Amino acid sequence: MTHTDPTPRPPEAEIESLRRRLRRAQARNAALERQLQETEQYWRFILENGPDIVFIVDEGLRIRFINRTPAGMDPEEALGTPVLDYVAAEHRAEVRDKIRRVIATGEAQTFEIAARGPEGSVACYSTYLGPARRKGHTEGVILVTRDITRLKEAEEAARQRELELTAVTDNLPVLIAYVDAAERYRFNSRGFQTWFGLEPRKIHGMHLKDVVGEAGYAEITPYVRQALSGTRTSFEDIVHYARGGTRHVEATYVPDFGASGQVRGFVAVIADITERKRAEEAARLHREELAHASRINVAGEMVSALAHELTQPLTAIEHYAAFALAGVTGNTTHPAADAVHKLEREAQRAGNIIRQLREFVRKGRTAKRRIDLNRIVTDAIQLIAPSARSKGISLELEATPEPLAVLADNIQIEQVLVNLIQNSIDAIDAFAPAVRQVRMRTQRIDGWAQATVRDTGGGIDPARGERIFDIFETTKAQGMGVGLSISRSIVEAHGGRLWHEAGCRSGAVFHFHLPLSQDTP
Repeated sequence: MTHTDPTPRPPEAEIESLRRRLRRAQARNAALERQLQETEQYWRFILENGPDIVFIVDEGLRIRFINRTPAGMDPEEALGTPVLDYVAAEHRAEVRDKIRRVIATGEAQTFEIAARGPEGSVACYSTYLGPARRKGHTEGVILVTRDITRLKEAEEAARQRELELTAVTDNLPVLIAYVDAAERYRFNSRGFQTWFGLEPRKIHGMHLKDVVGEAGYAEITPYVRQALSGTRTSFEDIVHYARGGTRHVEATYVPDFGASGQVRGFVAVIADITERKRAEEAARLHREELAHASRINVAGEMVSALAHELTQPLTAIEHYAAFALAGVTGNTTHPAADAVHKLEREAQRAGNIIRQLREFVRKGRTAKRRIDLNRIVTDAIQLIAPSARSKGISLELEATPEPLAVLADNIQIEQVLVNLIQNSIDAIDAFAPAVRQVRMRTQRIDGWAQATVRDTGGGIDPARGERIFDIFETTKAQGMGVGLSISRSIVEAHGGRLWHEAGCRSGAVFHFHLPLSQDTP
């Protein structure tokens, strides 16, 4: 049973209780107001200092709230104005339709537009549209937009740099790639498509082995490991690519280090030098052929010279033997008769051997064919150019525009030119003139194809004259004196003539001409 105090509370106590309740309510309200103010200040701070511009736009597309404006005007001035006034003309219809769609459907949208920027400029904005609801009803939209002009400019600059880099790497005569620490391609130049038949975008992310094949990967692995260990490495090697065939390559792998010093990958620059190596091998074989021909010609010239020198004493011996034999004819008991007879016979035999040897050398010297003298001169210059460059001597050629067809052994005529040009190089190197130059010229003179070699060396002593063409005649400490003699013999064997120009004020000038081929126009 509940007992109720029948004694009523005094009015003063009731009033005090109400006062306490009121004070508590006021305190709560004050706390809520402070909290509301703090929240408002917090959001105001965010809205005023954040990177975004926030609009509230009503159903009539007019601005009801804006935290700030990029156009240099007071936000208060924007209130009540059409939001489309701030959008670039070409985007207004699009923005209008998007706002109406958000109001109608309540579905948010994001997009990029061009609109008014600082100081009257046009800026690019990334924009969010969401419904502005009150009491369950969509009264407009909340528009949050951010100026991304600088980002877009940076993206465009990066895109341009990428295009420029791609244009450079795609047009270099080498392959360029970036391979990460996991040995996977992260960048490839267009040349990979030519080599391997794979587009760069398809190669991106592929492992080295999957692109170059098992054999090729095994051959380049030592160099890859060096690069990924942090060591720059350059190499030449023959690589057997699964897709690209066998190639002789020249490559450099450059490690790429991260901020903490770890190797993130490496840049690979690879050149196909297969054709260069073939050309070098062909040049080497050509030099060997020329050297072989030179040795044969030297031997032949020396045989001819020795045959000429030995023929005279052998002839004298034969004559003296015949004279001595005549003195003992009929006297078979004379002790010298048999010896003199044998001496005569052996002298005749030696003379026959020498004549046969000289004839053999003459017959075995040439293998003529129709060829352009200009081409022979060009080949000779290319062969001897490294020697000239090493001594700072320039080689210049003034050739006829039309071919100069001659019937010749190109190796022998090239040897003549190499001898003449090398003599000029040696003369310039010994004389040390201010101008270090050898000039070659080809001409068509009547029925002859003529070549001239002119240098800036010390020239030829007039006292020596034609003796410079004699065998074993030389002014070089290490020379044999057979070069000019061989050269003249070769030219004469081709029906031509080799001579030097006397009376030159400086340097030496040599000419030789060969008969033009009969079917040359």
